[in-house]
Amino acid sequence: NLTARSTIAPNCIVKDTVNLAVFAKPTVSFATDSINICQGSTHTMSPIVSADVVKYTWSPAPGLSNTTIPNPVCNASQTYTLKVENGLCNATAQQVVSVNPNPIVTVAGISQPICEGTTSTINVVSDVPGTKFTFYPGTGLSDPNNANPTVTLDTTTQYTIKAITPMAC
Repeated sequence: NLTARSTIAPNCIVKDTVNLAVFAKPTVSFATDSINICQGSTHTMSPIVSADVVKYTWSPAPGLSNTTIPNPVCNASQTYTLKVENGLCNATAQQVVSVNPNPIVTVAGISQPICEGTTSTINVVSDVPGTKFTFYPGTGLSDPNNANPTVTLDTTTQYTIKAITPMAC
């Protein structure tokens, strides 16, 4: 309550009381300032907000599934800003989303059939520095986790190569 007092003339006082409603400012944050996703993947935005939030406004819109819901899905590299409101007050927070490239893998080395029991080398490279490789199956390989394993085979074998970048793409 707020009480106002005014003196108009000696011994003449006017008094009135006004009720002022105070709204708590809403809160919004993110568990991390930035998120990394792989090309072709999506991320569901997960803000941490106070219970009194009634309106969500995300910006910019490109790359978001919806700009007015609590948890839109995004698929673009962008710094997103979320403004939350509780009817009177508002708060904002930002999160950076980075889309990382998937590796392009090139296999070289064995272009010709090899004779049973002989040795050759498979060479694997990626356009993303630091990419790690795993060969499946590991049969006949000197090291299935090496980008350039030596191979010695007694039978025809088909390998699948799993490539993982430093950003887990």
